[in-house]
Amino acid sequence: MRGMIFKSAFILTVTLLSGLQISAQPDVGQFFNNLKNRIIANADKLAGWKNDAESALRKTVRDFTDCPSPAAQNLYDDLKRKLEKAQETERLANEADRQAVEARENCKRTTRLNNQCDASYNSLSFRATAGAARATAESLQKAINALKAMKCPAGCDKTGRIVYPIIQSPIGMEIVKVPAPPLGPVPVPMVTEITYCSVWRRGEFWLNWDSGNGQFDADFHLRTPKCEKTDKIAVCTEWDLNLLLPRLKKLNIVPPDVSPFDFKVEVPNKNISVVSGVKQTNCNRPVKIAKRYSVTLNLELGSNPLQVLPKQGEDMVEVGCAEPAFGLEPISNNVSVPDLAKVRISWKGITVKGGYVEIDMTRPELQVACKKGFGSSIKVPTVNIGNGYLDLPYVCLKPRFVDLIGKK
Repeated sequence: MRGMIFKSAFILTVTLLSGLQISAQPDVGQFFNNLKNRIIANADKLAGWKNDAESALRKTVRDFTDCPSPAAQNLYDDLKRKLEKAQETERLANEADRQAVEARENCKRTTRLNNQCDASYNSLSFRATAGAARATAESLQKAINALKAMKCPAGCDKTGRIVYPIIQSPIGMEIVKVPAPPLGPVPVPMVTEITYCSVWRRGEFWLNWDSGNGQFDADFHLRTPKCEKTDKIAVCTEWDLNLLLPRLKKLNIVPPDVSPFDFKVEVPNKNISVVSGVKQTNCNRPVKIAKRYSVTLNLELGSNPLQVLPKQGEDMVEVGCAEPAFGLEPISNNVSVPDLAKVRISWKGITVKGGYVEIDMTRPELQVACKKGFGSSIKVPTVNIGNGYLDLPYVCLKPRFVDLIGKK
């Protein structure tokens, strides 16, 4: 009986002690009571603001019609307001997270229940909200910076100018005769060799945008009309027989017993085709430029205005001719000159048997015996090119740029 009473008392004592331990178990949640239901202002708007920033970042100047643009200004101001709110949301979330960290550390010190304290802290979203707010603020700032950097054209700093070639002095056919003095013997002309133009390059009419210096480029100069090929021909109409005969004998061209009195030189003539000049002719394709247009043209420097400018416009100005180039045609003539390649030398005397031979008198050892040159010279024609200018006040080559956002 006494044994049963003792055992019952022991069981009751253990039960009471266990109850006391259970009732003394600390509540981990009480350390986070002030944070569980805290709401961070505008946290629910961060995703929408980030989308707004990314949409604004894709915009270009062409998306706005005015310069400066009120629509762009409104967008800029809206993004700035959202940036300030996103930054405040990040600050509030960081402050709440700081308090949550303090609560977790206090929970661990008091209860020694580290795992439960960490779990309660991790159930809070303050740190994630701060990260989302920071990312949103960065996107908003990028969009704001992009809008601030946008420039739009407002007016023009440099209008267009066409530089085109003009003919200053086309030269016509020019065969210059050497005049004889009124008294005294005829002087020996100095022309023993004629240089003449045999092939003429018509050229190509070209226009250039004025890049600032008003000068044609090297490519243009290669297209000017000019003589492309010149030929030379030796000429002589009278020979010094006392010089010529010994050379002919030395070359065994004439018999050694021929004297100057038995000797005769005959020089035939031949015709050569000479490009002796150029002349203005009817233009089949005039080049006209419109000074005024219904729309503003934005053209690149170095482009060919003949290909870029519209064919129709107001206030058309003719600046030149494309076909034939510069409105010029070459003048070709047949000119009669001594044919030294077919000189006939004949001899006949009392004691000399007559004969003749046809020789090429252009040979250097024979050419020195020329006594009288050709009485005319032929000039190679040239064309002098100058610059003509046509200002295009309605074509802007260099726009004036201002900020798209007027107030920053």
